[in-house]
Amino acid sequence: MFMNRNVKRIKDEYGLDPLKDVFFKHDHHVSFFIDYSEEMWTIRVLSGDPTLLGLPKKNIMEAKEIAACIETDNALSEVEGREMFLSDLKDKILSMTDDLQVHVPIKRDSDTSLWLLIGMQTIPGKDLVFGRVIKTYDTVPKSILHYQFTYQDSLTSLFTRQTLKKHIDYMEDETTGAYGFYLDLDHFKQINDRFGHQTGDLFLKDLASQFIDNWEHNVLYYRLGGDEFFVYVYDYTEEEAFNKAEQIIKTIESLAYERLGMFVSASIGIVPITADNRSYHTLLDQSDKAMYISKKRGNGNVSLLSGNAIKHRDEEGRLVTSENHTIQSRKKANDESVY
Repeated sequence: MFMNRNVKRIKDEYGLDPLKDVFFKHDHHVSFFIDYSEEMWTIRVLSGDPTLLGLPKKNIMEAKEIAACIETDNALSEVEGREMFLSDLKDKILSMTDDLQVHVPIKRDSDTSLWLLIGMQTIPGKDLVFGRVIKTYDTVPKSILHYQFTYQDSLTSLFTRQTLKKHIDYMEDETTGAYGFYLDLDHFKQINDRFGHQTGDLFLKDLASQFIDNWEHNVLYYRLGGDEFFVYVYDYTEEEAFNKAEQIIKTIESLAYERLGMFVSASIGIVPITADNRSYHTLLDQSDKAMYISKKRGNGNVSLLSGNAIKHRDEEGRLVTSENHTIQSRKKANDESVY
């Protein structure tokens, strides 16, 4: 009754219908509901004109019709992954307990997407979600840019440590064919000493551009800080992991010689990602130990660590295995410097 009196007062004193004249005044504020008990999700429009949002001119749409209109190559998916963007969106809706706000980019003929801020609310005891387009943006919303900057390195545009933590959480229990590389540049300090930090930063940017320009769907690059990087690969064999690491080293050496006329290489440590080490700190610690082993063997080396077993290439290019019962990470090596 309290709310009804307020509604009546607005109508009597101000001549306004709160629903018609405020909440649903603009046709682009499309409202809808979803019954997710249905095997195939259907979006049913309650008010507004979906065509103003770049959606089909229908009051009833299947989820796949909406999905086809969503731009999956966007500022959010650069962090969360293009292939996972739609499934993550569905998971957010299914896991919501009360209400939720999501940003969804819709494809347009222009180079930019139309971003929708959508508010959603569940109904207790019902498999229903009600939603409404609260606001539209012609450019990427500031909150999304802030999110992106948190998870993308400002210098290189590669992923950050925070993103690695996020991606590890996304990893499936099945980790067959997944490897983590810890990469540390050899003699990078000489660039800064000889040419200055600005040139050093430019070299890191150029290196990151090489990684980005040669994009592969199953290879992700992260800048951990300074001249240290992490690479996550999946659907790889052990031999392919070694080949990829050696290819990265050749890229670094070629780029340094071409741009600076000097020798800069890298030491890389590889670890297979398993259910036992699939956590941020464990994965970094083990791959860091493997990298430390490579660095002790000399510039431009690659080592794979699995338990106490260490694999590296011999002089004839064959993968050989040895054991080391005193493996330690650089952080625990107090008796000598490796930099």
